[in-house]
Amino acid sequence: MIFLVALLLMAPPAAEKEPAAARRILSSVTTAARGVKAPAEAAWVWGRVAEVARAAQDPERLEEALKAGMAACLTLYKEDSDAKSPNLAPREFWPSSQHFRTLVHVAGEAFGPKAEAYLAQIPDTDLQLLARIELARALLGKPRETGAIVVSRKSK
Repeated sequence: MIFLVALLLMAPPAAEKEPAAARRILSSVTTAARGVKAPAEAAWVWGRVAEVARAAQDPERLEEALKAGMAACLTLYKEDSDAKSPNLAPREFWPSSQHFRTLVHVAGEAFGPKAEAYLAQIPDTDLQLLARIELARALLGKPRETGAIVVSRKSK
């Protein structure tokens, strides 16, 4: 996992300079990403894979990363909103919120206004609004806003 993380952190600038080389590396990275099972880790990894795939102009891997990332985010959302043990942090800091926003921003950079379809996959209107703002940033050519991720639950 450490090698995968290091590669994903270094890959976006390289992908823009050498898209063909990045596409070759993405094959291995995508295979490794499929093995990440923890929802928070998977959402982060797929978000980075999506960023690299977009920069490397690899539409197939971009689509796979967005789909897998959204699935991981939905699992995170279920954890964040679990009635028995909800995340008590403000929704803008929930892991699911932050990762949804990353994926929607990447989709916006790649697909323009058509990325709005990804908003419909977000089951919470508050998180959808935050992602819509991130989509607007992407459409305006602004960098992605990064925020803190906070998980706060009552002690048992």
